[in-house]
Amino acid sequence: PADECEPATENKAEPVEESKAEPQAEHKDEPVAELQSASAKHQAPSTAPAVDDAPLTALHVLRALIAHKLHQPFSSISPTSTLRDLTGGRSTLLNEILGDALREFNIPTATAAQHLPERLDEAPLSEASQMLEKCAPASSSSSSDTRALGRHSSALLARLFSAKMPGALPMSQARGVLATQHGLSRVHQQDAALLVALSLEPPERLSMAAAHEWLAQVAQAYAQAAGITLAKHTQTVSLKRPGDGVVAGPEFAQAQAKLRRLAERQSEAYDEYLRSSKDDVEMGAAQDVATRDEHTEKTQKQLDALVAELGGEFVEGVQPLFSALKARTYDSWWNWARQDAAAWVADARQAEDWDAPETRARLHRLANRADARLVG
Repeated sequence: PADECEPATENKAEPVEESKAEPQAEHKDEPVAELQSASAKHQAPSTAPAVDDAPLTALHVLRALIAHKLHQPFSSISPTSTLRDLTGGRSTLLNEILGDALREFNIPTATAAQHLPERLDEAPLSEASQMLEKCAPASSSSSSDTRALGRHSSALLARLFSAKMPGALPMSQARGVLATQHGLSRVHQQDAALLVALSLEPPERLSMAAAHEWLAQVAQAYAQAAGITLAKHTQTVSLKRPGDGVVAGPEFAQAQAKLRRLAERQSEAYDEYLRSSKDDVEMGAAQDVATRDEHTEKTQKQLDALVAELGGEFVEGVQPLFSALKARTYDSWWNWARQDAAAWVADARQAEDWDAPETRARLHRLANRADARLVG
């Protein structure tokens, strides 16, 4: 800014020699200030820019379900193909795909029998998806151009992440990776990419690094299917502030050496004060990591055994749910007080002993729960 570059009017009257000599003497005695002014940079994380929007259509959902059922790539399921051609006329497989589609679009069997044609399997997928979309309830899609994941695809994705993804990478974090690293910031774009992921299911559980590479393949496959281009992701951006000074090589190296020696002396002082060596700290850290890895592996094996024995849908179905809106409070003390009062009156008519400890305790309990209506 111009007001920072121009000197103030008060400093114009001061001698130039005196204003320059003092700061130079101070900076010669403070190498830390020289190092900070020479190497100050700001690094800010950045995310990939958002890609062009592509709606999640019924055709995309149907192609993803068929690709997953047939164990074929998403790109091999052409919109002009028919279900009968893709299944080779196998009635069992054809009925399974039709049942999955009805569950996905939330179409009751009675509605499908009335409104869907009998030869839906002979229509191209582009037309079949439109027929399914018309029969689907209005609440099953968010708009005419894009829709949300259905019941069947959600169950398939939950099973995929519980069986093949690392425990530290749930579906919510995978959506974050697709948004920040690949530019799929819209929820329906993430849904479409995850549907493509069903046809790219890995054969075994992935590590964290392999899972990120797999998500990159999923994003690329979705981009090719949707006809969009993914933006390149830049990890960090280095910005240099205006006015940063440039220090010569020997001076910069000398300042770095002094800072390093200062840091070493501080580290030695801390070690001596805490009476702990670096070897003990590293050994303890290694033991903590080994214990944590062992516990994680044991827990993951137990989870895999449960999924293999009971199925992913059962495991997802027994997860605990809590809703504060469903909480109910039953305060029936006022009614019980009236019943106890009626019972006490009935017992009193039978010449109950008024001085008995049990009778006094009974009257005390009634007094504690009495309200204006009971007393009146």
